[in-house]
Amino acid sequence: MKPMEIVREASKYASILDVGCGTGKYLRRFTAPKVIGIETHVPTINHAKAMCPNAEVWRIDMRDLRVFEDNMVECITAMDVIEHAIKEEAEAVLKNFERVASKCILLFVPTGAHPQTGDATNLGNVYWQVHRSEWQPEDFEKLGYEIWRYPDFHGRSKGAVSCRKLLQK
Repeated sequence: MKPMEIVREASKYASILDVGCGTGKYLRRFTAPKVIGIETHVPTINHAKAMCPNAEVWRIDMRDLRVFEDNMVECITAMDVIEHAIKEEAEAVLKNFERVASKCILLFVPTGAHPQTGDATNLGNVYWQVHRSEWQPEDFEKLGYEIWRYPDFHGRSKGAVSCRKLLQK
């Protein structure tokens, strides 16, 4: 599942939490009745709100999901996001996803080293654009995710992986 396929898959659910929604590139494409995006950088949030009038956009750090009740949404998506946290923090985030989502988690993550240090959005968000962790497909398989490999994705022949975990609650 590439990112737009993840959007279509997630839109089958009644509620979606898009973690690290950024400027709303994917957030605006979800068709679920309830869509929430979370982001940390205020100018990026403002851009997402303008681009996605049918979604709620909240200022929340993915590393602190205490505001979300257990099973608050059916599906969580995080596309090109978890690599921005150090690995130990990202692993804790993934565990929190399992608490907050009631049915499904969908991820899209670059594999291996993908150095990124600039502000891809030109909104002054350099801090959260930096990649702080590296991931391999096996990292997600060990956590019970079904994976799809895209060895040439991101145009650098370094690849990416999409992951789906259906939750049994």
